[in-house]
Amino acid sequence: MSASIACPPVRICGRFFWKGDDRFFVRGVAYQVRSTLDPISDDRLAELREDILLFKELGLNTLFVYFIDNTKDHAQAMKLLEEVGIYVLTAVSTPSNPISRLAPIKSYNPVTMASFFKTVNIMASFPNTLGILSGNEVINNDVTLPAAAVLKAVCKSYDLKELSNVTKPVYDDLLHRFSGTPIPIFLSEYGSNSQKPRIFHETTALYSSSMSRIFSGGCVYEFWQNANGYGLVKMLKPRDDKQTTHIESMIYERRETDRGVVLILRDFINYKARLAEIGNIGIETEEESTEPGRELVKTDVEAIELWQATFQVPESCVDWASSGNV
Repeated sequence: MSASIACPPVRICGRFFWKGDDRFFVRGVAYQVRSTLDPISDDRLAELREDILLFKELGLNTLFVYFIDNTKDHAQAMKLLEEVGIYVLTAVSTPSNPISRLAPIKSYNPVTMASFFKTVNIMASFPNTLGILSGNEVINNDVTLPAAAVLKAVCKSYDLKELSNVTKPVYDDLLHRFSGTPIPIFLSEYGSNSQKPRIFHETTALYSSSMSRIFSGGCVYEFWQNANGYGLVKMLKPRDDKQTTHIESMIYERRETDRGVVLILRDFINYKARLAEIGNIGIETEEESTEPGRELVKTDVEAIELWQATFQVPESCVDWASSGNV
């Protein structure tokens, strides 16, 4: 497939993403639809077309889709996104073939591996596939930390994404931890909702000159409003205005669509404004992207060694011979 001008394949050089000669920053949103497992399948083209108008209004270039249904077609949906310059991130796992947090090695069996490779083969055919995550939210507490060793054995590298309140010490710590990382790092989900409406100071910090030398952007959590209250927009069911009573102060605008009334929340407007304020981020050269970061100080090394002390990384947890897709 030939790539369009809007979406030439993004490549990796050193610790940055590159789109042509320009550095590529992820300006994204987590995109999931509760009524379907796969929001970018070809059986949702009408809905996706309407959502794309909002993606463009926000100024996005990336969607993080938690998983796709690898039994469905995606060519038309991915083409719609490609035409407007939007890339897609997704994960290899699906609800029917997940990676178990507590028994990750057992997840890499012939059945799940076949499903993983099917997802990879589908997404690899599109020029606007930005990447495929080998694990998403597998590690979420101390009990599941050993799963990191398994993920490391599978892909030989891994990265951690931290969501927390925005304070200078937090971001200083993130820069401290990842300054020596030789591969691109982005946040697959970010954005606190402790304040309503959300102000997205995190966005300003993430794309600042200091953080952009380490991080390559991220995806705000999330596009559609759900019970946890992180959404940028909300879809009302026909003739059901009672749904808005508890969020009336959060509504910026009501828009009539073929699907019903879409509520544009103030979070949408605020995130849009933050992305617009970013403008042109300082562009490093490819030579700079391959320069090593500063050396870790002794306390960093001690902390990393302590964190990994109990890890026993298996040589491989995959029976590649029986996978049949390599």
